[in-house]
Amino acid sequence: MTNFVIFTLALLLLSTDVNCGKDKTYKKLEKRVDELEQMLKENIRMRKTPNIAFRSALGNTVNAMNHGSSVVFDIVGLNNGNAYDSDTGKFTAPVNGVYLFSMKIGNPTSKPGNFALVKASSHGKKFLEYAFGGHTSGWSMGGTTTVTQLVKGDSVWVEGEGTASGIFHGSWRMHTTFAGALLYEV
Repeated sequence: MTNFVIFTLALLLLSTDVNCGKDKTYKKLEKRVDELEQMLKENIRMRKTPNIAFRSALGNTVNAMNHGSSVVFDIVGLNNGNAYDSDTGKFTAPVNGVYLFSMKIGNPTSKPGNFALVKASSHGKKFLEYAFGGHTSGWSMGGTTTVTQLVKGDSVWVEGEGTASGIFHGSWRMHTTFAGALLYEV
């Protein structure tokens, strides 16, 4: 199919450029075919990117977490590609790529919590971003979003200390969440 499209476009280009000399027409045609092949390759690559995305939330409030405790987001609203594990709270990259991650924490007054997005790879553990909530009067929310490159098998999760508020008065008030998606493969 691809060769047919390129051949057809080449014929159209030739038929519209009757007044040019053979050498000039050939070079023009060759350049245009190269451009079209490149466009088709890019289009095919983009269509092959797997659909990997997740969105999760903390169902119940967790109090008195020790520094470095993993936060397990037990409510999963989306898990395309099944890369997020709601038993461990970890996302594991199924393919090499550039990924977008987001987390948010919401806590009431005098119930502070501190959270970090963490990445583990063959090179060790690395903190990517940090957010906190509950350190001011009234409810406060903190959040962060980042982009990072992962190798297949690398993991990303949230670690925290203090309090993490779960759902408040109904399923639509999700105070503490964790989400991510593959942007493109590398």
